Parts: sequence; structure tokens; C-alpha cells
Amino acid sequence: MRPILDGVFDLTRLGAFASAPGPKGVTVSFGLWLPNISDGFLVEALVIHADDRFVEDVPSIAIELTHDSDDFWTGSYTIATQRGTSFGKKGRYLYRYRLSRVTTGKTTVLSNSVADPFATQTDDVGQFSAFETPGTTSGHRWTDDNWRVPCVEDLIVYELDVEEFNGTFDGVVDRLGYLQSLGVNCLELMPVTSLRVDFDWGYSPLNFFAPNERWGGAPGLKRLVNECHNREIAVILDVVYYS
Repeated sequence: MRPILDGVFDLTRLGAFASAPGPKGVTVSFGLWLPNISDGFLVEALVIHADDRFVEDVPSIAIELTHDSDDFWTGSYTIATQRGTSFGKKGRYLYRYRLSRVTTGKTTVLSNSVADPFATQTDDVGQFSAFETPGTTSGHRWTDDNWRVPCVEDLIVYELDVEEFNGTFDGVVDRLGYLQSLGVNCLELMPVTSLRVDFDWGYSPLNFFAPNERWGGAPGLKRLVNECHNREIAVILDVVYYS
């Protein structure tokens, strides 16, 4: 199955996806879109378990990807258990891509840290992409089955930046009562995806599908949306598709 169908990206094939730990370790598959990068290049995923990130004696694993077609690079690899490390165990893994040019007898690194724009998780700062083994965190239980989107003409919209407003997604939840007292029935969130450390209201994203980990990540965003819907508050996400 190709990562692009009829001109539309198949997001189930782009990013990083891990299996649950087994006898041989953790199997992870990668899918990366790199326009105009094909023959003569080397693309590797550098992977490390989050628990080993600051252990000097535990280097990242380099996983070589294969050029598929239409500027796509893919690869699958089993991260075996290694004594004295967290490799092959459940949990969160951090990764970045390394791009090199290959000529006769020589490999030149062009970039040692390429973020995955299709990652759905990052580290706390957002410089590294991330993936988790199944069951690492408990799944979200939605309780907004009765939610119905209100008519546009009935919306009273309050636009906010999560960090400026109250720090995190849960911080916004804490102030929903206040917003309701103002008559607000719709929140417009300025970009919530992973961003550079420099403050820019989210308009210079590092990733396009990963809610900011420092604000609570995807679980925090889900809690906020769920609570808004339970209070009959709609949520609009301001998004940026360029960097």
C-alpha cells in the first residue's frame, strides 16, 4: 500500500508506528515524505527510548529507510532488547531523521536532526518526534456523545493562546466556567501543535499533527475538547500547514 492515494496522503502510513513489546522486542515502521530526495541520498531514523535519553553510554539506534516512490521513504525494524538499556521495552521512544548524501566511497551528513512533520507526538521541547508502544498510556474515554455542533450564527467565539491564557490544556479547562459566565459558547484555539521555543503564538510549527507536549499533548487536548462539548462549548482549531 502506497503512502499516497489519488493525490491524498494516507496518514496511517506516514509517521512512526510501534507494536507492543514481544519476545524479540518492539517492531516499528516509519513513513516519511521528502520531496526531491531520492537516489544518491541516505535517510536514517535515529531512535532512543525516552528513559535512556540522557544516559551517555546509550547511543541511538540508526535505522536505514528505503526510498519507495514519489518522494517517500519507508522502513520497518525490530528494536531488540539490550541489557542495561530500555531498548525493546514498552514506553515512549524519541526519534529524528538524519539526511546524508552518498557519493562514491563517501557519505556526507547534510542534516543530523530532521523532524518528522507527520509525527503525532514529540518530546517536551518539540525538537524530537516520538512514538509510544501500545498501552503505554491509558486511552481517552469520550463522554460527549450528546454533543451537537451549534449553528454558526449562534456562536459567541473567544480566541485564545493556550500558554498565554493559562499554561496548559488542563489550565484552559479550569477556566471554562469563567468563559461560560461571559456567554462564550465557542473557543478558537490558536495553533496547538508542537512549536519552536521562541514565542510566536504557534505560527512556526515544528510538527503539524502533534499537540504541544508541554501543554499536555494529545491526551490534554482530548480532555479539553471533551469538557468543552460537555459544557456545550464548540472548539475551533487554528492550524498552520507551513513552517
